[in-house]
Amino acid sequence: MVKQKHGLIAFGSSFGGSCYMHGPAYGAQKAGIDKFAHDMEHDLRGTGVVSVSIWMGPLVTERSLIARETNPEQYEGFIESAENPEFTAHILNAIDQSPNRDALSGRTLIGAEIAKELGVTDRGKERPSYRDMLGSPPEKPCRSILMASQFHLADLFETVAAQIPDRIAIKSDAGHLSYAELNTRADHLASGLWELGVRRGDSVGLYMMNGPEYLESMLAAFKIGAVPFNVNYRYRTEELRYLFDNAKAVAVIHGAEFSPVIDEVRRDLQQLRLTIAVADNLIPAKSPTYSELLDTPIHGRFERHEDDILLLYTGGTTGMPKGVMWPHRAFFFACLNGAGYYHPDGPCKEPEDIAARATGGYSLTMFPTAPLMHGAAIWAALGAILSGLTLVLDPVRSFDACAIWDRVEREGANMVQIVGDAMAIPLRDALRDNPGRWNLGHVVNLGSGGAVFSETVKADIRSLLPNASITDGMGSSRRGSAAWPCQATRA
Repeated sequence: MVKQKHGLIAFGSSFGGSCYMHGPAYGAQKAGIDKFAHDMEHDLRGTGVVSVSIWMGPLVTERSLIARETNPEQYEGFIESAENPEFTAHILNAIDQSPNRDALSGRTLIGAEIAKELGVTDRGKERPSYRDMLGSPPEKPCRSILMASQFHLADLFETVAAQIPDRIAIKSDAGHLSYAELNTRADHLASGLWELGVRRGDSVGLYMMNGPEYLESMLAAFKIGAVPFNVNYRYRTEELRYLFDNAKAVAVIHGAEFSPVIDEVRRDLQQLRLTIAVADNLIPAKSPTYSELLDTPIHGRFERHEDDILLLYTGGTTGMPKGVMWPHRAFFFACLNGAGYYHPDGPCKEPEDIAARATGGYSLTMFPTAPLMHGAAIWAALGAILSGLTLVLDPVRSFDACAIWDRVEREGANMVQIVGDAMAIPLRDALRDNPGRWNLGHVVNLGSGGAVFSETVKADIRSLLPNASITDGMGSSRRGSAAWPCQATRA
């Protein structure tokens, strides 16, 4: 089953695993089966094979049918409510077909209850659960949480996701993703990249609009020790050819709309072995699709080290784009302040401190309005994710100030991140031109980085967002955040 990447292992158990029934040997055997199913999930995790234990109710058997013939008054009611033998088989088939099969793996399930949940009947009838009479199955313990032991961005993120699995990590046009879902999707994608030949140290270009896929792709590259780098989607063919060659790109994950230029550039770059299209329904993709990689069974943990590299390209405003090679540890502290922006204890001192930054930090929702291919935006986004915040992502196909404020209000964003006056001025003008249109009392910060943010514009926005502090980050792609001054705080 592991070889074919799909399978279901099921154990037939009963309420005797919880209550006294038929003597100690019977109970110990049933309890052992339940634990067997639980522990097999641990060993089979990520292989596509799931394991469950099913508590069956009273069964219709040849023996019980003979007993009814002999003593009909005593057994008629029993036979009427008992489960037919094929009932459990139908339940197991439904579990195997369920989109939640991975979440069910390792659990001890009451057959009648999971049947009702999955829409399975026994010859047209629902069967009763005996939970109230005979007890409940053991709750599946939380998976052991592997604490980060180094300042590697994948290790840190995995610790955060394990601490707050149900918290919303991303809100976007595609819906909401919890931290657990984001981590799982990145695990599948990482395994898919690995199976297609991407290895530690290989460069992977991220050539797409804002969306969950951008962060999933970056996290996936981190997980296998690959080197993600940003691609300006406004570049033309020659600029892209230069960028991919300079980065020694082995793979590029791209929006399907960029397929024509990818096909053109790829012909000249022999080292670019793999292109993966994120389907966006605009142009059919010729590359392997992102969704295909998400179907890859999850592999085990990949080798990685806090000296692995994140490659950040400048915009090329002073010549051709230049790549800054950031070791993970250095990037975490120089660019993300060691996850200290949103927690009263400040930056992490040890890798395991990241757990407290996720669980004990400020509960905020951040909206980075700039494209994530811009350094300021990805710094903000990664800093938020490693602090347990919720991110709002917009495709940013064009900058529409009114649409930005619409989304800020709709998603309840507390923090709005921009890049200098080019964004600040139209946002200010939209507020001025539409007094009272938006309820923005929940906005507590508007922050800028990566470009000039004029004092007069700061003052104007402060007057229009009286509940918000105004911050202006200073730094560079090569040095990180040198300062985050607060002179322009709320009045």
